[in-house]
Amino acid sequence: MELPFDNELDISIGVIICGHGSRNRLACEDFYFLVEDIREKLPNIPIEYGYLEFSCPTIIQGLDKLRKQSELIPKSFTEIRSKKMNS
Repeated sequence: MELPFDNELDISIGVIICGHGSRNRLACEDFYFLVEDIREKLPNIPIEYGYLEFSCPTIIQGLDKLRKQSELIPKSFTEIRSKKMNS
């Protein structure tokens, strides 16, 4: 797979990969292997994942882990997290 950008980016970014989640263990394993493949292709960029429902880690847990590795998280994700925690 050819990347549409230079993997040697010198900025502090992180990527969260969001999946729907499934009660099926094999579906979650497939998604995990996809995330690992992306991590291999982008070794200089922190990459985490999370699921919307049915599986762990949740998107919120993935964002919390990503926050510890990178400085920037899009404001929209921060707003989603705040709304979820306050509801």
